[in-house]
Amino acid sequence: MDSKEQSLPFFLWDGDENPTTLIENILPLASKFSNAPEKKLKEMISTEVLTVVKRKYANFEFETTFDENGIFHLKRDNYDCLPTLSTGDRIVLWLSLLAGLRKSTKCQLPLILDSPFSHLDILHRTSLIDFLKDTLQGEQVICIGSELEFESVMDILTPITNSHYRLGN
Repeated sequence: MDSKEQSLPFFLWDGDENPTTLIENILPLASKFSNAPEKKLKEMISTEVLTVVKRKYANFEFETTFDENGIFHLKRDNYDCLPTLSTGDRIVLWLSLLAGLRKSTKCQLPLILDSPFSHLDILHRTSLIDFLKDTLQGEQVICIGSELEFESVMDILTPITNSHYRLGN
């Protein structure tokens, strides 16, 4: 194999990583994968975040900002409220941002999600599966997890999977 060949990039998300920190640092991460200008990335991130947050919190007004280091902030009444969202909401938001990031990448960016459902209740699991189905249809997404993690959502997952899956112990 030619050593000058570049390997294809992929994105691995470990479900135990703190979604707040990941969301806050989405701009520096997106800049590594995307060929879009920073202004366009900021618009994409803000639009995606507000779309996801408004689904659940339709009666509240939110503002998105980036500080001088490119760190993302979701504010309501000048209070940074990203850390106060539920874990499930932050995970769904994080994966929504990954989907948005994929749209602006230089190449097809496969996503590998390790234990994506482990910290989610059944409502957030269902919401996440619906999101994956609607947003990443036909894209390469690999979900890794235990049988217990997938058990409660297998009836939802089975009709949307085009490929084989294997559950381990």
